[in-house]
Amino acid sequence: MSKIKYSLLAIAVFVVFAGCEKEEDMLEGIWERVNVEDINAGFTEEWHMFDGELIVKEVNNSDPDNINIVDNGRFRLKPVFNKTYLSLQFNDPVIVAYDADWEVLKLTADQLIIVHDVYGGITKREFIKK
Repeated sequence: MSKIKYSLLAIAVFVVFAGCEKEEDMLEGIWERVNVEDINAGFTEEWHMFDGELIVKEVNNSDPDNINIVDNGRFRLKPVFNKTYLSLQFNDPVIVAYDADWEVLKLTADQLIIVHDVYGGITKREFIKK
């Protein structure tokens, strides 16, 4: 009987990690932040996510050739029970709040919504894929 339990556990672990691999493939690309806090911001924030590497850029809206690299580091998806977290680890965090595990609320081929608990509330980031 215990062999069956171990086999079922092994299958469950495989399914969880195989699902994350597909989700990580969906993360690959350039994500443009939907700045709901300031719709008239002078710049657009872009997250470039390729091969586990993340580069956060600010693109000047009036001069798209004017690009500022804000931060860079690594990302990976972490499944925890019935939730998935986007783990961000920056080399030298400029935006300290970004260097954390973010709960993934929605991840599709063209939309990403993540939240992070911070002291006094929740930080939410919404993105569309370019």
